[in-house]
Parts: sequence; C-alpha cells; structure tokens
Amino acid sequence: MKKNIRKKIMNYFFLLISIFSLLSLISFFNAEIILKNSNYTINDYLFLSDFKINMDNYIKELENYISSGSSQKLLSYYDYYNKIQLNLNSLPSEVQKNSEGNYKKNIKNISQNILTAAENTIYLKRTGIAQETLENFRKTLEIYDYFLFYYSKLIDIKLENEYEKYTLYNEKLKITNFFVLFSILSTILLSVYFAYTASKKITTPINYLSDVAQKVSEGKINTDFKIIKSDDEIEILSETFSEMIESIKEHINTLKLQSEYEKKIKEQELKILQSQINPHFLFNTLNIAMQLSIIENADKTSDFIEKISNMLRYNLKNINDIVSLKDEIDSVKNYMDILKIRFIKIDYEIVINSEEALYTKVPRFILQPVVENSYKHGLREDSGKITIIVGEEKNYIYVRIEDTGSGISEEKVDDIMNDRNSGIGISYVVKRLKMFCGDIEINKNKIILRFPKGGENVQNITD
Repeated sequence: MKKNIRKKIMNYFFLLISIFSLLSLISFFNAEIILKNSNYTINDYLFLSDFKINMDNYIKELENYISSGSSQKLLSYYDYYNKIQLNLNSLPSEVQKNSEGNYKKNIKNISQNILTAAENTIYLKRTGIAQETLENFRKTLEIYDYFLFYYSKLIDIKLENEYEKYTLYNEKLKITNFFVLFSILSTILLSVYFAYTASKKITTPINYLSDVAQKVSEGKINTDFKIIKSDDEIEILSETFSEMIESIKEHINTLKLQSEYEKKIKEQELKILQSQINPHFLFNTLNIAMQLSIIENADKTSDFIEKISNMLRYNLKNINDIVSLKDEIDSVKNYMDILKIRFIKIDYEIVINSEEALYTKVPRFILQPVVENSYKHGLREDSGKITIIVGEEKNYIYVRIEDTGSGISEEKVDDIMNDRNSGIGISYVVKRLKMFCGDIEINKNKIILRFPKGGENVQNITD
C-alpha cells in the first residue's frame, strides 16, 4: 500500500508534537510533585507553629487565671483548650515507622498530660486550695518544658528530613532537566535531519524527472529512464512518466511504419498509374474485340473479353476509395471466372450467409490480392478449388477465403503479420485492414478478413 507525501509529513509533525508533548508532561508532573511536597512541608510547619502558639497561649492564660481568678481569663483559657484539642486530633496516636511521626505521637501524649494537669490546677484553684494549686501549676510547667523539648527536636528532625528530601529532589530535578534539555536538542537535530531528508526525497526525483523531460522535449526519446521507488506519489508519477515515454516511442514507431507503408502505397499507385496509360484506348480496343466476337457468334470469347474489361475498369479506379463488399465480391467473381477460363481445373464457390453484409463498406481492392495469393501459393498444378464465405459475427462482417492447396507455412505467416514480408500483396492487405479498424487471421489454408459493421469507420485510407 502506497503512502502519500502529505501523510508522511503529517506523521512527521505528529511525532514532533508527541515528543514535545511528552517532554511538557514530564516537566509538568515533576513540578507538580515538587509543589505537592513543598505544600505538604509548608502546611506541616504552619500546623506545628499554630499548635505551639496555641500551647504557649494556653499556659499563659492558665497562669493569668491562677494569679487573677478572672472569669474572662478562664474563658480565654478554655478557648485555647478547644483549639489544642483540634490540633491534637491531627497528630498520630499509634507508633510510627519514622522518627518524625514518633516525635509527633510523643508531643500528642505530652500535650494531653499538660491538659490533664492544667485541668487539675483549675479545679484546685476553684476549691481555694492555694498551695496545692501552685504545686500542680509547677507540675504543669514541667510537663510543658518537655513539650518544648520535643517540639524543638521535632523541628530539628523535620529540617534534617526536608534537607535530605530537598537534596534528593534537586538531584532528580537536575537529571530531569538534563533529560528534557537533551531531548529537546535531539528533537531539534532530528527535525533538521528529517526536514533535509524529506526535502531531498521530494526534490531529487522531481529534478531527475525534470531532466529526463527536458531531454525528451529535445528529441532524445531513447533516454534511459528508471522508475523511482519511493512508495508514494513520486513513484506513481515516475511510472506514469515511463508509460508516457513508451507511448511516445510506440507512436513514433507507428508513424515510421505508416510512413514506410505510405511510401509502398505510393510506389504501388505509381505502378497502377503506369498501367493506366491511355486506358480509354485499351477499353475501346477491348470493346471492339468483344463486338467482333459477337458478330462472329463467339459467345465465350465475348464473355471473356467483357470480364477482362470489367476487372480492368474496377481495378484502375482510385485504390483509396471506399466501396461496398458486394462490389469487391463482383470484382473477385470476374477475376475467378478469368482464372477458370485460363485453367479449366480451377474451380471456385462463393457462399453468402448474410445479404446485409454485402452492403458493408470496405477498402477497394482488398479481396483480390488474398484470392490471388491462394491461387499462386496455395493451389498447385493449376488445379483445386477456392471457396469464399461471407457472414456476420458480433460487431464484425467476415470474409473467409479457403483453398484446397498445400497452404502457407507458419514462418511465412509470421513474416506477413510482423511486416517482414518483402512483397506488397498480402502484407498490403494486412496494413490497410488495420488502418480501417479491421482484422485478419491467416492459417494454413484459410484467411479470414473482418470489417467493422455499419461503416462507422469509413474514411479515406490515406487520411
């Protein structure tokens, strides 16, 4: 299956677009991964910072309430208490696989202890036990110190982990950037290569075709031409161009053959013209001879002279005229009757299978050379029979001429059909039939001439 040039170019651009799209997707997803991790880290830091602020304010409001006993401070204390509870819900309760997670779990446990100790302190404050309230508050502050310690360690671990992640992502980003840059440069180089190759594949054969066309236009028709194998329109164009050159060669050869044929026709016409010298004198002489034979009651002689006169009159007319098949049959009858008078042992028969066929238009003097060929080369010892059959088949009218002689050899038939015969008789008939859109079939003892029906192709044979 041949691919067209447009499809090849579309595939090439589709490949380029696919490569650049893939590189863009790689860059996009890398940026997404980095951004996602960055957002997670930032949100985690914000969460821990907010958690510590809430815890600091929680301890501060507890201290203010113990020192002042103000209900406003107590409300503020519970406000931060609720915020810390929300923060604690986001921290893990189970043992984690990494140190950062475990530190968060410990901070959660410590924070819950702080809340419990602070609640006991509030309870003691309300009951009015001042000494136990202060002791419980100091215990809460000690637990808070543990909170600060673990919070500080958690931040340090997070910074260390994030630095490692940053280093890893940075390395990956460098590799990715290198890959993307390398891919872009490779794609550009490939694009330049493909563009050069594609343009060369298109322009080189076109230049070749142009050069050959120039040579053909200068008359160098035998220029060697090789079909270009490209699996696209260029190959189709070169095949068509090759067929055109072959067609031109065939046309030139046909013109040469036609020129040679016309030359032979002119020679034949010249011979006929030479034989037409003073035809009226010849016809008048034959008529006088026929009248003398009638006066002397020599009927056979009179009939013989009449047939010679009719045959000469018919044959001396313009050979390029178009006549009816009936006229040709009548002329052949005259010729055969003359042969029968000359050679008593020669006989002939004419069979008409279609009366309508007799009105078909044919070239003048097309049958007699064939009959004469059968007499001269088919029959021997001046004896035998020639049969002429006229009929119809499909789009043609046929005339079959058979003889009882030894027949013509296959080698001679091949010479006649391929125009290698030095004579003009039967070869002349073959060429005239082809120009008339007719056909001829030659066998050992049989020759069949076919003419198109209806006379659509009737025209002057020399045109």
